Amino acid sequence: MRRANALLLAFLMATLSLAGCLGGDDGGGSDEAPAEILEDWTVYMVDSGDDLPNCNSDSLGKLYYVANIETFEVCLTTGWSFIDIKGADGTQGPAGDQGPQGESGADGQDGAQGPAGDTGPQGEPGMDGQAANETMMYDLEQQLLVMNQDMSVILTNISEIESDLGSVDNAIQLYYSWFTQINGDVINIQSNLSMVWNAIFDLESDLANATSCQLGRYAYCAGADLSHMNLSGMDLTGIDLRGANLQNTTLDYATLDGADLRSIVAFNATFIYTGMNNTYLQNAEFNKYSFSECGGYCGEANLTNAHFRYTDLTDAYLRYVDLTDTDLYSADLTDADLWYADLTNAYLADADLTDAYLRYADLTDAYLRYADLTNADLYDADLTNAYLADADLTDADLRYADLTDADLRYADLTNADLYDADLTNAIFYGATVTNAIFASTTWSSTIWTDGVAYNSNQA
Repeated sequence: MRRANALLLAFLMATLSLAGCLGGDDGGGSDEAPAEILEDWTVYMVDSGDDLPNCNSDSLGKLYYVANIETFEVCLTTGWSFIDIKGADGTQGPAGDQGPQGESGADGQDGAQGPAGDTGPQGEPGMDGQAANETMMYDLEQQLLVMNQDMSVILTNISEIESDLGSVDNAIQLYYSWFTQINGDVINIQSNLSMVWNAIFDLESDLANATSCQLGRYAYCAGADLSHMNLSGMDLTGIDLRGANLQNTTLDYATLDGADLRSIVAFNATFIYTGMNNTYLQNAEFNKYSFSECGGYCGEANLTNAHFRYTDLTDAYLRYVDLTDTDLYSADLTDADLWYADLTNAYLADADLTDAYLRYADLTDAYLRYADLTNADLYDADLTNAYLADADLTDADLRYADLTDADLRYADLTNADLYDADLTNAIFYGATVTNAIFASTTWSSTIWTDGVAYNSNQA
């Protein structure tokens, strides 16, 4: 780039020199002779001043461009002479935009402590003090005396307070000592009570072993093994059989009213016409599926014609169990598992079947008036000719259920799902069907909520 600029300048200089030579005569004469006549203005270029030739007759009048310093030199009779080709300075241009603020530099280190200055001149003496006011001095002395007396009283009060605090601290220490002693006594009492309870449990166990479960009314036979025994016709009213083993036991026509049968195991047992009114049967197992123990279901019990009035069967396991003609009036079957159970002609008036599992159960001719079947699972259940008047079936699952000839007058079917159910000859007069699902249901002489029989879906 520098070499190109040099060539351009050289060309301009040559052009200017020619312009001067070729200019026309303006007619004006001048007696002043030129100081130097330049016959040859050919421009040469050298890299530096050291490369300039000697200024003699051979180079006289020759113009050289020195590249490293970007100047022109001409050989005159006086030697090499610098030619200033710079034009006149232009006018001051406008100020540019202010640049961004630069980052602050780091603080410099503090300088060394300078030397101490010279001691200043002695100040002028102060004014002479005035004579003390004796009255004022007396007043001040009296005030100091009163203050000393008040301070003495304050110190006395502080001493008394410290004494009281010491007494309070002693009382706290005494109470803490009492508390520690009482806490130790409570721990000892708890330990002694634990020993007493252990002794009581041991005595009860010994008593149970001594009596060897004497079967009878109100007998204590919790956990007893009564499997394969024939207890037909026995009066076992109020007996405690919690957790007892009743597998393959025969209890036909026996009386177990008010008995505690919680968590019994009664696979393959028979309770035909057995009275179990007001009996506790929570978590009772009348069947069980165990591949390891039984290779499948262990065997359903036979509860035909049994009486379970007001009985608690919460969470009872009754899969495949035969409950034909069973009286379950007002029984609690909450969460009971009744899959495939046979409840033909069962009496379930006022029974609580909330959340009960009744899939594939047979409820043909079952009487379920006022029964609570909220959220019950009745998927594919057989409810042919079942009497469900005033029953609560809120949120019940009745998909694929057979409700042929079922009577559901005034029943509550809010949010119930009856998808693909068979409603042939079913009665829904006065029933509540809010948000119930009746998709794909079969209608034939079905009496709807308005009391009119229809052969097509009216929901």
